[in-house]
Amino acid sequence: MKQYLGSLDFYFWIATLILQLSLAISALRRGAAKWAPRYFAYLVFCTLFQAGMFLTAQLLPYAVYVEAYFTGTLVSSVLLALVVYDIFRLAFDPLTSLPPRFLARLGASVVFFGGGATALAFWRPAISLNAFFALCRTFERTSYTIVALSLWCVVMYARSLGIPWKSRIAGIAQGFLLYLSVESIRVAIFGFAPQSWFAPLDWIARLAYAGTVLIWLGAVRRPEEVAAQLPTPEGLLSLRSWLMQMRTQTNKLEVAAQTKWSEE
Repeated sequence: MKQYLGSLDFYFWIATLILQLSLAISALRRGAAKWAPRYFAYLVFCTLFQAGMFLTAQLLPYAVYVEAYFTGTLVSSVLLALVVYDIFRLAFDPLTSLPPRFLARLGASVVFFGGGATALAFWRPAISLNAFFALCRTFERTSYTIVALSLWCVVMYARSLGIPWKSRIAGIAQGFLLYLSVESIRVAIFGFAPQSWFAPLDWIARLAYAGTVLIWLGAVRRPEEVAAQLPTPEGLLSLRSWLMQMRTQTNKLEVAAQTKWSEE
């Protein structure tokens, strides 16, 4: 496999691995396993996976590399979906404070985009001489597109509500938006573009991933801010009741003061 790698590919791969390792160490030191456990699991898996792929490319045949790549892609796609759930939970908790039918609209948006990506997969599945590879490429394209669009829905709905995000989670979400958007476009183009496009598209994806790792590195090292929490409906009702009682007591005092003044 290593005969397919140029010197630029080799050194860029090493630089990305160093960045990933630095990110994993920083996330471990900052306690990411506690405040974002699924993201931390995804990060550790990606670091080990990239290191394993690098060794596979150097020591084993190309066929083994391709099989390992698609197997790792299947696992990372599942972990990605769990990370998006983590971002959703951290952005919108407590769910009881959300407007009526908000979750229904968000779920409908995700289902709509997911259905479109699935329909595209059936209409134009990936083509390969190996049926398993074709299935894996189709799954990769579909899952990346669904996850990317789902994350965009979460971010846009959160912004529409003016929900303040924790700084670290906001940085992680920004990194995923960059990586998943570029990656979903890349794997989608692979199903339609000629093979001469593959190398430039791969380099665009590599640069986007390196940029994503840098964004994540800045996010996990950033001091965490205490985010304001939205009040629950029960809390608002309690506050309203308290204000009404205070207004009633104030009116009574005013009437009593005026009556006393009149008597004098």
